Amino acid sequence: MTDTPTPLSLTELPTRIRNKIRLDHENEREACWEWTGSFRAPTRYHKEYPVKEDTSRFRHTTGCMVNARGTPTVWVSALGYPVAAYRVVYGLVHGIDLKAVPKLGRCHNDRCVNPHHTQDMGAVPDTRPLLGAMRVLEQFTPGEPHPQPQLVGDPNVETPLETLQRVRPAAEQTIESAEDECELPPGSVTPDTWAAYLAWDEANPD
Repeated sequence: MTDTPTPLSLTELPTRIRNKIRLDHENEREACWEWTGSFRAPTRYHKEYPVKEDTSRFRHTTGCMVNARGTPTVWVSALGYPVAAYRVVYGLVHGIDLKAVPKLGRCHNDRCVNPHHTQDMGAVPDTRPLLGAMRVLEQFTPGEPHPQPQLVGDPNVETPLETLQRVRPAAEQTIESAEDECELPPGSVTPDTWAAYLAWDEANPD
């Protein structure tokens, strides 16, 4: 049986992360670890409900207004795009890979990245159920690239960036989760496309 590793303290984190964190009082566990680096301000936007293809004419009028919390972000070189800093810190403190970080309930302080102020909400579900099937299909066509799926939007064919801008998924989630929310085929959103979407989303808060 493998023992659970002891969580790291703030002083044991990598310098580039530690230097972006400020404590609001001395007790490391109780204090908010306030992120002083990149921060996406809170936004309010219209989120569309999923609709059936035969009711696409109502797509622009079905949905609700959503308040998105402010999110501290940090660039992850291995992924090639920024992600929520509280997820990165959680992974570092607990010694787990970023992809294995569970869904987290956050501190009431939007800038707080203290992993002791988060709540484990369970594993993030696999949002790419078709990926395995696509890989099996590729085995039957060796040497030939798998055809890029056609991306059908509303009402005409859209690029992945246009679909992201229309659906407007929350910026703190992963690319795979955003693809799932936007009903895009796995692999449709590249790191460059996601970075372009984040820049557009920040420049268009409404």
